[in-house]
Amino acid sequence: MQDHPIHGKPGPLGRVLFSTHPVNISFHRIGLESGSALLNLPAGTQVRPFAPAGVPASYISGHGDAKGRKILYLHGGGYMVGSRRTHKSLAAYLSKIAKAECVLPDYRRAPEHPFPAALEDVYAVYLAMLDQGIDPQCIALAGDSAGGGLTAALLLALKAMGKPLPSCAYLMSPWVNLADNDLHFKAPFTKRTDIADWFCHFMSHMYVGQCDPAHPFVSPVFGDFQGLPPLFVTVGKYEPLCRQAEELAERAQMAGVDVTFKPYRSYVHVLQALAPFSKRIHGLLAKGGDFIHEHCPA
Repeated sequence: MQDHPIHGKPGPLGRVLFSTHPVNISFHRIGLESGSALLNLPAGTQVRPFAPAGVPASYISGHGDAKGRKILYLHGGGYMVGSRRTHKSLAAYLSKIAKAECVLPDYRRAPEHPFPAALEDVYAVYLAMLDQGIDPQCIALAGDSAGGGLTAALLLALKAMGKPLPSCAYLMSPWVNLADNDLHFKAPFTKRTDIADWFCHFMSHMYVGQCDPAHPFVSPVFGDFQGLPPLFVTVGKYEPLCRQAEELAERAQMAGVDVTFKPYRSYVHVLQALAPFSKRIHGLLAKGGDFIHEHCPA
């Protein structure tokens, strides 16, 4: 792992938590899988496995018309953890609000599969949806954290390759600049505002590999947004990625994209994942679902 540009290496505990040893990576993955098991699914949700373009995925139904709007949901997890299992609750609640069916792929993860593996997988899944005869204007993209950045990268890749674009995209706390590892946050209940976010530094190093971290398909904040569909971008005001989300929204808006940027008061990264536990948080997710419902015809 490379040194942090300002703060040097983490302490002894940090070096254990943020090592690339397979046992450590498995620890992170199992931890998220176990925690997400506490998140329920909305009543009536049906989940079945399938493999569009050979990519393992879940098809979430029960809340929309089979011939109507679809959501391609890209899960977060720093490109290293997260899966269709950890994010099926969030994707299902969003699908219910938007009255849509959802495709939730298990794209390949770092460090076993660094960039561009994840982008190649979701690009292939999107084209497979088009090959099935689904109108691109009936497809909405959505993603959280790294999945939010991957959503933006997918839009840029589709545009670059001249492919039909989806109707809109919903980005939750998107990680869109992997060239900037000097991220800090203010810890709740303390006055400290200079705590380095080592997770972003750690995961960025594994995902980027030997590629340029400022490449637009890695860090979409540097991309050309002209001609992209409407974007809805949300982020907690006090989380490390707030400035990145704001910068993405600003740059897209300057390029003429219809952008809605909605920061909310929270330290919690991807607060929407806790929608099953709180009416307030469910309402926050509902804004994104309503956006999809409005911009993506049934």
